[in-house]
Amino acid sequence: MFKLKYICRNCGVVFLLERQKEEHIVNVAVHACTPSIRGRAELIEVTKTMKTIHKYPIKITDQQVVNVLLNHRFIHAGLDPKGEPCLWAEVDDYSDRTAPVNVYVVRTGNPMPKAMYQLCHLGSFVHGAFMWHVYVEGEL
Repeated sequence: MFKLKYICRNCGVVFLLERQKEEHIVNVAVHACTPSIRGRAELIEVTKTMKTIHKYPIKITDQQVVNVLLNHRFIHAGLDPKGEPCLWAEVDDYSDRTAPVNVYVVRTGNPMPKAMYQLCHLGSFVHGAFMWHVYVEGEL
């Protein structure tokens, strides 16, 4: 009996499944996600996945929504080599679905709205004559 960890490509849910032998077809009838054509969700074995780092350009504006791949982990906010503000995140290469994330960019000395008090500071950068600070919803 094999116990292997799988991730659903459709929704990002993680499963621990038991298999009798080495096989690539797994019956996941208990999974509520929209099944593929064969009636099975697309599952990917966790050991066969890889993390990559993706760059997400942002604007210098109070609030914006950035669509980030599921199961991301933000690692940095700053300027790319062209001098453009960006976020960088580790993502799993199996995912092609995105989730909206609220991003806030605040200049030093500007008031922070109370809604930002619970946000995570991701990084700061100098752009023009000002220092900017980037906050994101969720955990880092």
